[in-house]
Amino acid sequence: MYYCGNPYADTIISMWQIMTSVYNKYNDKNEYIKEKSEKNINSLLDYFKSNDILKSDLQTLAGLAELRQNYMLLPNRKMQRRGVWYADQLPPTLYQCFDDGKFSCYFDYDSKNVEKWVKEQHLEICFKDGIISRNNIIPMDKNIPVEQCRKGTVDIEKVIDYSINFLQNRYK
Repeated sequence: MYYCGNPYADTIISMWQIMTSVYNKYNDKNEYIKEKSEKNINSLLDYFKSNDILKSDLQTLAGLAELRQNYMLLPNRKMQRRGVWYADQLPPTLYQCFDDGKFSCYFDYDSKNVEKWVKEQHLEICFKDGIISRNNIIPMDKNIPVEQCRKGTVDIEKVIDYSINFLQNRYK
């Protein structure tokens, strides 16, 4: 929608990945969640109490995820594999763009090309003091290494908080 069918366009934060993690975290505790989430995401949200912080955060994130600040252009379409490997999480995706990372080949193994792409896509906020390097990637949480994907994590609340903050700040 924002890039008129550009094949290089991709979401930054995947609601599907996040909702899958929420489902996986709470599925063991309640068969009702499994039944409802198989029907649709709104049914899963209905499970949580109206004043539940997780529900509120998921609703906030879902609203932000539809906006322009949740989209970028990738340097190569094959980089969309980040959804499978890294659950579309930005810190491990960025980590893999540098040096010998899985995505460095899409930048001709040159960190200057990574820096150029980061600036073009307005992702500087993902780096401490705006200094674009592998060592300056801001983690999702102080206890989550930037190279580590949190797919299916029990720390899904931290991923949600990071995602909300990222999208709000990228809008600015």
